[in-house]
Amino acid sequence: MKAFSRAGHPDEVLRLLREMKESGCKPNLLCYTTAIHSLVISNRPCDAQALFQEMLMNGVQPDAASFTILVKLFPFHLKHFDSACIFLGCMVKSGSNPDVVTYSTLIAGLCRAGLVDDAWRMFEKMLEWKCTPNAHTYTPIIQLYCSRGGIRLARRILDHMHDDGIPPDAVAYNVFVQALCQARKFEQVETLLRESDEKGWKPDGVTYNTYINGLCKAGRVEAAFDQLEAMLDKGLQPTSVTLSILLNSLCKESKVVQVMWLLERSSLLGWFIGTDGYNTMMSRLCESGQWVAALKLFADMVKKGVCPDTQSFNIVINSLCKGGKLGIAGNACLEAGSFIADSVTYNILYCAFQTAGRIDEFHDLFSNMDVSLDTVTYNIEIDYLCRKGRYSEAVYFLRSLEDRFSPVVVAHLTHGLVKGGKLGEVLSLFRDMLSRGLVIDYCIFDSLIRAFCQKGSCGSMRIYKLGVILDIMLQIS
Repeated sequence: MKAFSRAGHPDEVLRLLREMKESGCKPNLLCYTTAIHSLVISNRPCDAQALFQEMLMNGVQPDAASFTILVKLFPFHLKHFDSACIFLGCMVKSGSNPDVVTYSTLIAGLCRAGLVDDAWRMFEKMLEWKCTPNAHTYTPIIQLYCSRGGIRLARRILDHMHDDGIPPDAVAYNVFVQALCQARKFEQVETLLRESDEKGWKPDGVTYNTYINGLCKAGRVEAAFDQLEAMLDKGLQPTSVTLSILLNSLCKESKVVQVMWLLERSSLLGWFIGTDGYNTMMSRLCESGQWVAALKLFADMVKKGVCPDTQSFNIVINSLCKGGKLGIAGNACLEAGSFIADSVTYNILYCAFQTAGRIDEFHDLFSNMDVSLDTVTYNIEIDYLCRKGRYSEAVYFLRSLEDRFSPVVVAHLTHGLVKGGKLGEVLSLFRDMLSRGLVIDYCIFDSLIRAFCQKGSCGSMRIYKLGVILDIMLQIS
């Protein structure tokens, strides 16, 4: 039963429980608790409550652990906090006193719902019933204050915990570090880390990852690398999360030399960067206009024996096209061997050759490409024809498609026709749709209105034309 519960299969847990009862084997408290817990974590509160009632009817007395599991229903699922308090009273009457886990669970749920006053009231009730809180009890309250910008209040709670002999653990401090980083109070983070030994807590990998991420987001990449060194000095092994944070930041800042240095160092640190990691970095470099750097990264990827996939080759082809190397990009596609081109490959090349005015060359090279074209391809073609003023060809192209009235493609064509002042073609297109009994999608309405507004028609006498077209569209829809 525990194995099925851990695997997230509550129905299998219930099946075993049912088989036990049918075979004459009476389930004990552990069996019921396991089944109830499985239902709770699977978000089946009604079933969990029903099974708890069955357990009581069968004379199986619950203990604090089973009550605590059921208490989770109230703050995390049903949000009946008053009922949860009543439930705690029943728990006491049955002889099972709520423990620190029970109270901490309820306080966490109240904080998750944003009910900080209720959380403090439950905390006071906990003290009244002589139950001593621990660091886990305070952490959700600290997190709630931090999420609302209450850094000073959160700090007071941390200090109060020390004064009461309940030193905050790394989890509580990590929550506070994240809040400080979001507020860019990095000096305070430094103070926390410097005083950690004195305060009796040990910064962990999460602490440093949070701090490094905050520094990177603030554009302080050099300081982030200093924290990487501090992390290593403390004997903490950076993870793939650490590496991902640093590489993403370096790529956004176009710091190509540092990217290559970190990649080299990653091997020494035992980090493995797979295909997805390289693709992410190459994409970031492309987005920032670093086409040559993306190509260098691809070469590094191949050199290290990391197998590129279709996305990798698409990034390379896009980089070559952006760099004006259309011939090399085309040859890379045609001679790739193990590289299987897809619609993204086709669209990248199609756009690049169009922009360069070499559309005939594109069709000569790639007309036999075994690729299923998509709406992006169709929209590229419609954009091209409308830009060239070949509106009739654009309409004919739409009508030639197998899915000729795809909402996204019709919306794209509508936008191009309105911008070109071809309202007659727009009306003809919509009347054709009306005759076929088709419904106009909202995205077509949106595209039409946007095109009119961008053209400046909404502030002129031409607005009546939009009204006429909208009337026809409403008849269709």
